[in-house]
Amino acid sequence: MLARAELKNRIEVPENLSADSINEFERGLKQLLSTGPQAIEFDCSNLKMVTSSHVNLLWSAREQCCLAGVSFQFTRMSAGLVRILHVLDLYGLFTGRGAEVQKPRKQTGRLKVGGGPTEFTRSLKADTDNIAATVREFRSFLDKTAIDELSIVELTTIAYEALTNVRLHGELDPHQMIEFKVTSGAEKICMVIEDSGK
Repeated sequence: MLARAELKNRIEVPENLSADSINEFERGLKQLLSTGPQAIEFDCSNLKMVTSSHVNLLWSAREQCCLAGVSFQFTRMSAGLVRILHVLDLYGLFTGRGAEVQKPRKQTGRLKVGGGPTEFTRSLKADTDNIAATVREFRSFLDKTAIDELSIVELTTIAYEALTNVRLHGELDPHQMIEFKVTSGAEKICMVIEDSGK
């Protein structure tokens, strides 16, 4: 873990992810990386409501630091962000291991699914614990495919958001069931969620 004194470069992660705010964040990070810092602190205190776009932005920032050989630390994370990172099995990559700079897997620019299992199906109760368990199992399913790491993060985050939205907006009772089915082809993945809510 990085000592607090070593973190002299700090960037705030924006909550409002407009095109302008994303561009400003990415420009700031690029400029900071060009100075050759030993470490960068990403202040996540603005993130009250976390979406898949926020997770993708954090992942992209982490990847850029890894490619530049710069240590990083994500600080002041809300309970919601921590929970999502745990559910997505990403918490360890964003906390406590910033000093262990690892080169990311090569990105192909296309979703390559071929190889490994081709179908994932779960029936789950509409409560947070069952959703979290299903998303972790879905992540394990994706790990057995040829999909690159960034796409795995995106797909896992999408599944978590979709299942959570069905639970909340469908006003499902925790004992009602959700059907979650994923099928993969050569270059695409199809997710189907069925429920008995509104």
